[in-house]
Amino acid sequence: MGLREARYEITVRNPGHVSKGVESIRVDGESLPLGTRVVPFLDDGKLHKVEVLMVASNGDRRDHFLAYARSCLAQRDVVKDNRLRAFLRGTLPRAGRAVSRALSNAAAKVSARAVSAYDRGYGVLRSALALPYWLELYPAWVRLAYAAVPATTEKALRAVMGLLQRRTAAKISEEDKDYLLGVLKKTWRYYDDYAGEDYGNLIPDHIDAAGTNTANAKEGREPGRNGDVVYAPTSPTNIGYGLLATAVAARFGLITRAQAVERLGRALKTVESLPKFNGLLYNFYHARTTVATSRFVSTVDNGNLAAALTTVGNLFPEVGGRAHGLRDAMDFSLLYDPAKKLMHIGYSPDTRELTPSYYDMRVSEARTAYQEAIAKGDIPPEAWFALGHGVVRTPAGTTFPNYGGTAMEFSTPLGHLNEAELAPHTW
Repeated sequence: MGLREARYEITVRNPGHVSKGVESIRVDGESLPLGTRVVPFLDDGKLHKVEVLMVASNGDRRDHFLAYARSCLAQRDVVKDNRLRAFLRGTLPRAGRAVSRALSNAAAKVSARAVSAYDRGYGVLRSALALPYWLELYPAWVRLAYAAVPATTEKALRAVMGLLQRRTAAKISEEDKDYLLGVLKKTWRYYDDYAGEDYGNLIPDHIDAAGTNTANAKEGREPGRNGDVVYAPTSPTNIGYGLLATAVAARFGLITRAQAVERLGRALKTVESLPKFNGLLYNFYHARTTVATSRFVSTVDNGNLAAALTTVGNLFPEVGGRAHGLRDAMDFSLLYDPAKKLMHIGYSPDTRELTPSYYDMRVSEARTAYQEAIAKGDIPPEAWFALGHGVVRTPAGTTFPNYGGTAMEFSTPLGHLNEAELAPHTW
């Protein structure tokens, strides 16, 4: 028998001499699956041997049927087992995740509606009672307590803030204190090395450590100590931080009080000799020659210097008159826009132009300039309330809007004023 080029030799064994009932089929010695009744035809040009075994007897037929039934049951159990595994490993987890997402979404919607309803109600209450914006940083029960008894709640909040501040300070370990003192000593070395007579007792803006740069006179850079390269210009902020560094060094015993007073006196003498505009310093001077290299008047930088003068004047009465005199001579009024109730970024005396942009965020380094200008009486107190000071919600929690989200914007003014204790909510 042939199909195209393939040939089949078929042998039928019928020991029971029956006319029907196939027990098994083998092709080339391999048994076909139980219950198969069709011989596959192959077009491969080969000779294939087929053996067909008929059922021998009724008993054999019964045994065959039972074997076939057991095989079917076994296959069914395998299918069931595979389906159970698939259900447990795939369908059930997917269904669980779907249910979880649905419940989370429903909970989020309910929560959002509740928060929205509360915000609307609190907004009405805040407007009616003129509640301060900073209450939004606190839980609902604090807001409601303030609405009922504002003075008592404010007093309690101040007490809690002070307690937390003291506890935080008390938790600093001796190891951390030693580390911070080491950082302080290394930082002071910069001021001790470069805020001397070579640079008019003022601190240059920065240095490039040995091997990281080369001297370039056109950029105001010159050789420093031990292979350092000094960027010789200095700014009002640099000068103010130099004064504060001296005060801190005396506070931690790195220099004596007498040495601090002497250093402060020499630095203040140089500041008194610098060219100014309305008592305000220009943006950059060459520290060695004291020549103004940038005649722009910066609001922020002069605010930092004014605060430093206030601080060292209060800490060191020996130089207090000179420090406070320089600070009192600084007139911020020209930088203020009465219409916007904000201070400009700065002023150029050469072109007689104020910058078209303003500092309008309370959480910024400009906060110090506003505090000093208001304290001096150069600008009205309402300027403080014109600064952006809302509260925004983020995935990480509530915070204040600011320019760059840097630690400097939040913490720089804290070097002059303990806001956490004196005015914990003024941000």
